[in-house]
Amino acid sequence: MLATNEPTMPSFVGCARTTWYLDSAEGSVKSYHYKMVTQMAGKQLPAITMKGEARDPKRPGLLAENAAFFNHSVAPYVPNMVFDIEHLPDGNTLGFNYACISGSMFSFNVFARRPTLSEDEVKAWIQKQNKRVGGVFNVEGMHISDNKQCGWGESVPTPMSLGSYTCPSYDKIATPSIGANILHDMAGDWYMLATNEPTMPSFVGCARTTWSLDSAEGSVKSYHYKMVTEMMGKPLPAITMKGEARDPNRPGLLSENAAFFNHSVAPYVPNMIFDVEHLPDGNTLGFNYACITSSMFSFNVVARRPTLSADQVKSWIQKQSERVGAGVFNIENMHIADAKQCGWDSESVVVV
Repeated sequence: MLATNEPTMPSFVGCARTTWYLDSAEGSVKSYHYKMVTQMAGKQLPAITMKGEARDPKRPGLLAENAAFFNHSVAPYVPNMVFDIEHLPDGNTLGFNYACISGSMFSFNVFARRPTLSEDEVKAWIQKQNKRVGGVFNVEGMHISDNKQCGWGESVPTPMSLGSYTCPSYDKIATPSIGANILHDMAGDWYMLATNEPTMPSFVGCARTTWSLDSAEGSVKSYHYKMVTEMMGKPLPAITMKGEARDPNRPGLLSENAAFFNHSVAPYVPNMIFDVEHLPDGNTLGFNYACITSSMFSFNVVARRPTLSADQVKSWIQKQSERVGAGVFNIENMHIADAKQCGWDSESVVVV
């Protein structure tokens, strides 16, 4: 991002880079998401995920989006308009978008495939675009990125993996530990020891889930679980996930999504409980892998008690990845919970 006046981004945060993904191109409504990584004082901040839709086939750049958490937008969608693309003589490409965040908050943004433009060139493009539309844009308070300070150079490596993973088949990853009564076995409380859930910011953590089996009759079993997390030591409102086990031959192959007033707010996506391990100390570990979109995956380790050290949790993650073969699970950017910091158990401290 070469320039922005995004009102919700403090001036001491910058060097933004985005990676866009097309999640669904079928039908009249296309869905997408992108991840944004920024810097503060030379340090990279946790990625922010934005999720949205292109709803008007006649205006394909008229988007509607907002921040997402657990693949669920945390606020109503607002307009984000990709209004111009410019292909430069040197082969670089510029993009321009304008977001209407509220009735009085607007965001003008300039982004490029490569950060090769000087500050004066970026400013000239901003003025050119505003002049073209007769001064309609709010271009006040523009922050121009300093390529050298951001450490970009002339080419920026892509910060996130671009589609190098696919959703694995359940049969490839499941172990014999997953029996017909897995949903009964999951009922109750669990501590999330590790996750790389892409829609959960790294400053949100200490997740605990409580599973409930809603219906065990027939070939389709239904369930839900509530997840409570913390931010800066304060509990956040519980998130409810609702789903079904539809294949009796694969009882851990679940389909679920977030629910609001007992109604799912988006189509179900695969969540695969693929292994359960009973440890010598009486503790139980559970492992699940969710395919949120074709390019977003979530690897999770849960336990009945938070008794494992960080090294033990990391070892289990590596063990599971090696068991199914390299490149099957996306285990990048795993966040390990700190049991002491979470206040879970004074007798079991996870050191990070």
